[in-house]
Amino acid sequence: MKAATLKSAPGPSLAQLVSLTLDMSEAQISRLIDASSDDQDWSEVDYSVDSTTRLILDKVKGMRSLEFKNYPDFISAWIQVMSSIELCARAFSCPNSYYGRELGNLRDYAKQALHTVEFVGMREKLRV
Repeated sequence: MKAATLKSAPGPSLAQLVSLTLDMSEAQISRLIDASSDDQDWSEVDYSVDSTTRLILDKVKGMRSLEFKNYPDFISAWIQVMSSIELCARAFSCPNSYYGRELGNLRDYAKQALHTVEFVGMREKLRV
Protein backbone atom coordinates (compact mmCIF):
# COMPACT_ATOMS: atom_id res chain seq x y z
CA MET A 1 0.00 0.00 0.00
CA LYS A 2 1.22 3.46 -0.81
CA ALA A 3 1.51 6.11 1.89
CA ALA A 4 -1.15 8.25 0.18
CA THR A 5 -3.59 5.34 0.30
CA LEU A 6 -2.96 4.84 4.00
CA LYS A 7 -3.53 8.52 4.76
CA SER A 8 -6.88 8.55 3.03
CA ALA A 9 -8.15 5.29 4.51
CA PRO A 10 -11.13 6.13 6.71
CA GLY A 11 -10.48 3.46 9.35
CA PRO A 12 -13.18 1.42 11.07
CA SER A 13 -16.55 2.89 11.90
CA LEU A 14 -17.69 3.04 15.50
CA ALA A 15 -20.13 0.18 14.85
CA GLN A 16 -17.35 -1.97 13.38
CA LEU A 17 -15.03 -1.24 16.29
CA VAL A 18 -17.72 -1.95 18.88
CA SER A 19 -18.46 -5.27 17.17
CA LEU A 20 -14.78 -6.19 17.09
CA THR A 21 -14.31 -5.16 20.73
CA LEU A 22 -17.22 -7.35 21.82
CA ASP A 23 -15.99 -10.28 19.68
CA MET A 24 -12.48 -10.13 21.11
CA SER A 25 -13.69 -9.63 24.67
CA GLU A 26 -16.10 -12.53 24.48
CA ALA A 27 -13.36 -14.81 23.18
CA GLN A 28 -10.87 -13.71 25.86
CA ILE A 29 -13.38 -14.07 28.68
CA SER A 30 -14.48 -17.50 27.44
CA ARG A 31 -10.85 -18.67 27.39
CA LEU A 32 -10.39 -17.30 30.89
CA ILE A 33 -13.42 -19.22 32.16
CA ASP A 34 -12.14 -22.39 30.51
CA ALA A 35 -8.74 -21.84 32.11
CA SER A 36 -10.15 -21.96 35.63
CA SER A 37 -10.74 -25.69 35.30
CA ASP A 38 -7.30 -26.31 33.76
CA ASP A 39 -5.19 -24.10 36.04
CA GLN A 40 -3.20 -26.16 38.58
CA ASP A 41 -2.96 -23.11 40.85
CA TRP A 42 -6.74 -22.61 40.87
CA SER A 43 -8.24 -22.38 44.33
CA GLU A 44 -11.86 -22.51 45.48
CA VAL A 45 -11.15 -19.34 47.43
CA ASP A 46 -11.41 -17.57 44.06
CA TYR A 47 -14.91 -18.83 43.37
CA SER A 48 -16.33 -15.28 43.49
CA VAL A 49 -13.83 -14.18 40.83
CA ASP A 50 -14.86 -17.06 38.59
CA SER A 51 -18.55 -16.29 39.13
CA THR A 52 -18.04 -12.61 38.42
CA THR A 53 -16.12 -13.47 35.25
CA ARG A 54 -19.16 -15.42 34.08
CA LEU A 55 -21.37 -12.38 34.83
CA ILE A 56 -18.99 -10.21 32.81
CA LEU A 57 -19.33 -12.61 29.88
CA ASP A 58 -23.12 -12.37 30.13
CA LYS A 59 -22.88 -8.56 30.14
CA VAL A 60 -20.64 -8.56 27.04
CA LYS A 61 -23.00 -10.93 25.23
CA GLY A 62 -25.95 -8.73 26.23
CA MET A 63 -24.22 -5.65 24.83
CA ARG A 64 -24.48 -7.20 21.36
CA SER A 65 -28.23 -6.62 21.36
CA LEU A 66 -27.87 -2.94 22.20
CA GLU A 67 -27.66 -0.35 19.49
CA PHE A 68 -24.99 2.19 20.37
CA LYS A 69 -25.86 5.34 18.47
CA ASN A 70 -22.83 7.19 19.78
CA TYR A 71 -19.65 6.37 21.60
CA PRO A 72 -20.65 7.76 25.05
CA ASP A 73 -23.44 5.16 25.20
CA PHE A 74 -20.96 2.35 24.56
CA ILE A 75 -18.38 3.85 26.91
CA SER A 76 -20.90 3.95 29.75
CA ALA A 77 -21.69 0.23 29.35
CA TRP A 78 -18.04 -0.66 28.74
CA ILE A 79 -16.88 1.05 31.94
CA GLN A 80 -19.11 -1.38 33.88
CA VAL A 81 -17.38 -4.30 32.15
CA MET A 82 -13.92 -2.79 32.61
CA SER A 83 -14.52 -2.02 36.30
CA SER A 84 -15.72 -5.56 36.96
CA ILE A 85 -12.63 -6.99 35.27
CA GLU A 86 -10.44 -4.66 37.33
CA LEU A 87 -12.07 -5.81 40.57
CA CYS A 88 -11.57 -9.46 39.60
CA ALA A 89 -7.91 -8.83 38.83
CA ARG A 90 -7.41 -7.15 42.20
CA ALA A 91 -9.28 -9.84 44.14
CA PHE A 92 -7.71 -12.89 42.52
CA SER A 93 -5.47 -14.68 45.01
CA CYS A 94 -2.75 -15.91 42.64
CA PRO A 95 -1.88 -13.17 40.13
CA ASN A 96 1.22 -15.01 38.86
CA SER A 97 -0.72 -18.11 37.80
CA TYR A 98 -1.87 -18.58 34.21
CA TYR A 99 -5.39 -17.47 35.15
CA GLY A 100 -4.05 -14.43 36.98
CA ARG A 101 -1.87 -13.39 34.05
CA GLU A 102 -4.74 -13.86 31.58
CA LEU A 103 -7.01 -11.84 33.84
CA GLY A 104 -4.39 -9.08 33.78
CA ASN A 105 -4.22 -9.29 29.99
CA LEU A 106 -8.00 -8.98 29.81
CA ARG A 107 -7.87 -5.94 32.10
CA ASP A 108 -5.25 -4.33 29.86
CA TYR A 109 -7.29 -5.09 26.73
CA ALA A 110 -10.45 -3.61 28.27
CA LYS A 111 -8.60 -0.37 29.04
CA GLN A 112 -7.10 -0.18 25.55
CA ALA A 113 -10.47 -0.89 23.97
CA LEU A 114 -11.96 2.01 25.92
CA HIS A 115 -9.35 4.43 24.56
CA THR A 116 -9.68 3.09 21.02
CA VAL A 117 -13.47 3.45 21.00
CA GLU A 118 -13.17 6.97 22.40
CA PHE A 119 -10.70 7.87 19.65
CA VAL A 120 -12.87 6.50 16.84
CA GLY A 121 -16.00 8.03 18.39
CA MET A 122 -14.38 11.47 18.53
CA ARG A 123 -13.13 11.08 14.97
CA GLU A 124 -16.64 10.29 13.74
CA LYS A 125 -18.08 13.18 15.75
CA LEU A 126 -15.63 15.58 14.09
CA ARG A 127 -16.58 14.31 10.62
CA VAL A 128 -20.25 15.20 11.08
